[in-house]
Amino acid sequence: SFITPYERVDLPLPVDHPASGAKDPLISVILFTTYCGPFCRLGDELVQRLLKQYGEQMRVYWLLTSFREEGATRLAVRCAYHGMTAQRFAPIHHTLLHLAFPVQADTLENATDGNENALCPPPEQTLGAVPLLEKADDLRQRLKMRSYPVVFVNGIPIEVTQPARVFESIIAQELELANKLAQTGLQGPDLYYELLRQPASQY
Repeated sequence: SFITPYERVDLPLPVDHPASGAKDPLISVILFTTYCGPFCRLGDELVQRLLKQYGEQMRVYWLLTSFREEGATRLAVRCAYHGMTAQRFAPIHHTLLHLAFPVQADTLENATDGNENALCPPPEQTLGAVPLLEKADDLRQRLKMRSYPVVFVNGIPIEVTQPARVFESIIAQELELANKLAQTGLQGPDLYYELLRQPASQY
């Protein structure tokens, strides 16, 4: 695996990608994922639980990658990113996670979300989403990622199959460290990049 356990990764904060949670978080979580089956749903369920538990101190970013997949998977990622323009990322993302991949592109184009809105516009209308997809794919290649999904907690990579106690332990240590740094006046991206320079929390 590309992961060295409990060592921070120099991962830029993807502020132009879908996100949810606190505006000035102490914990920045980046979920590297795609649409390819049950492990992707597991990753999303994990970050949703973390948001419920730490929402006032945490912000989650979704980095969607095609992960070497072409066809419908790549189109699905483009549709999800395109949904940001109409504030529809969440319902589109949720629906895509629960489709059975691999799925045919024409099936994807005819699908609807939970509100009976078209899930994906014609591919030519999602061209504006391509730069976000390419940025995520470039980061995946730079990090030499060979598995997914992976959660980064303040730059610390943790595979989503790890027990809840691993996440809870690392997050508790990260909150303590982030609070100390925040007392010096750091917040937002400045706090995140300073955390990346600190020794990683250990489980």
